[in-house]
Amino acid sequence: MLWKLRQENTLERSRMKTMSREEMWKKTVADMQGEIHALQKTVVKLQEQLTKLQDETTPIYSSSELEQMDTPLSGPEYRQRYRT
Repeated sequence: MLWKLRQENTLERSRMKTMSREEMWKKTVADMQGEIHALQKTVVKLQEQLTKLQDETTPIYSSSELEQMDTPLSGPEYRQRYRT
């Protein structure tokens, strides 16, 4: 088994030595494109998670409902006056 792996490594090294510059550039570009694709998939997944979290954290009350709830007994003035 080790003999076979060594033989494959030797073939791989000899193939790398015989690659032309153009082939090396093509391989490099192909590797980079693969990485870009993986990053794009990660971005899409993170955007979906962000959207899901934003949907989960929608406010229970609208701003007009919150304004109606604001009474003279609430807020910092009340807390300051009665030291609560």
